[in-house]
Amino acid sequence: MKRASDYGFSVQASGEENSRALQRAVLGGGTILVDEPGDYRMRESVLLDDHTALFFGAGVRILREEYPGGNYLLVNRGAYERRWNCDIRVEGLHIVTQGCCVQGRVQGQYLTHEHLIPGLRGQIAFFYVKRLVVRDYTCLDLPPADFGIHVCTFEDILLENLHIEGRKDAVHLGRGRRFVIRHGLFRTYDDPIALNAH
Repeated sequence: MKRASDYGFSVQASGEENSRALQRAVLGGGTILVDEPGDYRMRESVLLDDHTALFFGAGVRILREEYPGGNYLLVNRGAYERRWNCDIRVEGLHIVTQGCCVQGRVQGQYLTHEHLIPGLRGQIAFFYVKRLVVRDYTCLDLPPADFGIHVCTFEDILLENLHIEGRKDAVHLGRGRRFVIRHGLFRTYDDPIALNAH
């Protein structure tokens, strides 16, 4: 097991520093623990590899900071190459978006940055993923153009114990096979759960 604090992930660090520290911690997979309560700023996307289990302890909140052009908080590395990732687990994640959008904004207009995958717009996002578990996830200030959890092209996912509120879909699924969504509390302007497999 790896502790994110050993890689520099800290309540005192900047959003850029924390994003890079967590990326170092998750590199190559394994079990990673964020266990010291507090508010942690994050600015850049963190890419998750195969066989990664990321656990956030009680009292840990992730405060998003605006990134030029927008970005995801967490995304699987294979999403960018349409290459499968497997066995990814995220538990206990509590995001405070502070209005930061996946797509980014300039003078109220949404943008699509070159490092974003067209159509993928979840605060946490997965594309080409097998055996994904997201459990005990909280986001109470979802912006108007973002999904809380967005998963496309998947096999065997479990989304459990979710509390999501805000302006867009809490859970948005694209094409995939075998999924369970259970024990969710949602208050969203748009769909709480959207199944959009075309």
